Amino acid sequence: GLSALPAFNLPFDILVEHDQLAFTLDLAAALPEVTFNLNHLGYPTITNSSNWDTWVAGIQALAALPNVYVKLSGLPQTYAAPGWTAADFS
Repeated sequence: GLSALPAFNLPFDILVEHDQLAFTLDLAAALPEVTFNLNHLGYPTITNSSNWDTWVAGIQALAALPNVYVKLSGLPQTYAAPGWTAADFS
């Protein structure tokens, strides 16, 4: 299925959380001809830093692949609560 996308000049938008980035890496590495758009930065856990290292490792590994792009949209959703401020993301 996914390997048909390049013939139509279509990317694959992928929505995963931080603990699924390793699977995303495997998929993107196995299909270098497919362009992958990782949505919402892979949902880093903004309110709980205990998963930060997992997210950083996953993002760094994906950044090494030329067929992976990351969307910055939806970052406030990662905060998981209303009332966020810019300081919450600094």
